[in-house]
Formats: sequence, C-alpha cells, structure tokens
Amino acid sequence: RKHIFFDAWPAPAIASTRYSLAPRGALRHFGAIRPESAEQALGSSKANITSIDFVAADADDIYFSRYSGLSAGIPIVSELLQVAIRAPIAVNLLLTDARHSIVYMSAPILAQRMLCGTPNVTLFVTPNRGSFQLLSYLYAVDATGMGTLLTHAPRSVWEDEGVVPGAMTSLHISMRTLCTQLSPGVELALGIDTYSPAYTPSNTDAHLAVRIHGNGLSTLDLPWLQA
Repeated sequence: RKHIFFDAWPAPAIASTRYSLAPRGALRHFGAIRPESAEQALGSSKANITSIDFVAADADDIYFSRYSGLSAGIPIVSELLQVAIRAPIAVNLLLTDARHSIVYMSAPILAQRMLCGTPNVTLFVTPNRGSFQLLSYLYAVDATGMGTLLTHAPRSVWEDEGVVPGAMTSLHISMRTLCTQLSPGVELALGIDTYSPAYTPSNTDAHLAVRIHGNGLSTLDLPWLQA
C-alpha cells in the first residue's frame, strides 16, 4: 500500500478535468465518457483518456428497480472486507440491466495515472415523480468487462425540494474522495441507477422513471494527479 502526502489540500498538483456524458441511444448497451476537447482526447497530462464514438441521442430513460446489476456491495459487510483484507467490490458491467441503469464508458487510459481527489457528477434529469434517488458508481474496468468499484455516492431528492415532475432539473453528486493508481488499458465506467440497499430511498414507486440528458449537459469531473 502506497502513501501519498500533500502539503496542502486541495493539492496544487491535482487538476480536475471535465468530461461529457454521451447517451447510449437505442442500439448500444453503454453510453460514453467523452473528452470535451481535442487536447484531452490526445492523452495529455490533463486527462489520458482517449475519445470513443458515441450515439447522437439526447437522453436515456432509466426506471426504478431494486436490482440493476450495479452495486456498491453489501452494506457494512463489504466495507469491512475492503478495509480488513482489501477485498474489491466487483460487478460484470456487461450484465447490467439497461432498463434500470445507465453505464457510461471511457476508452482505455493511455498511460499509468493517479486518480486522486473527489470525482463530481452533474446530471441534468427529467423525473416523472417529485421524489427519487440516483446512485452514482465509478468503476475501473478490465478487458473482460469486470468493473472494480472505486467510489460511489447517492443523491436523494425529496418531495419538499420542489422538483416538478416532467420538468428538467440538475443534480450535483460529490462522490467519496479516493486516491488510486490506474494502469494503461483500464477503462473507467460511471454507472447510474435508482436504488441501493445502503441508503434509504426517497421513492420506491414501481412506475418511477428518470430521463438523463447528455451531449453537453450531464458531466463527470475527474481529479488527476499531474506528473
């Protein structure tokens, strides 16, 4: 286990890079984590994630379910195993339920990099109910489609927040701070669903649906340790 020390926090050596979330459309299982500039796509020190093709759709709908294939592990048990024996929480992203979740994939990382800080997700969504919950999961994905959980976080919207069903609203999700080294060839995946047993849901209506808008609206900010 490697320890990294910083003289100050946030550390000047860490720079956040913003990526657009491109919808999957009707024909693909995954959406895309897309660099916002050509400089990022070339694998510069600011990003080291290349661009991949994406479907020119505007949004994806996901529906409430207690099972989507995404997971942050079993409450308490998985966290204890992570600390005690460093047991990873892993899911096969190829088996995720596209009706009840959306997964955005990056292209392979070009060089060994350190992801260090707090990933942030901004989602522009249109729900059909005034209360709902979205869970975000960040995974490191190998060539077989197995994703190892890096960090996650919930965002619960309650009735008293004034969200209007059928109207677009924006949500900000700050994920758990992390510091992990990523090897060349690894892909990053951002998964979104509507339920986790680790958190009290704000709505379990079986007809709950949330439309997630992309292509310049919803974004992912990743903190990279600069070389």
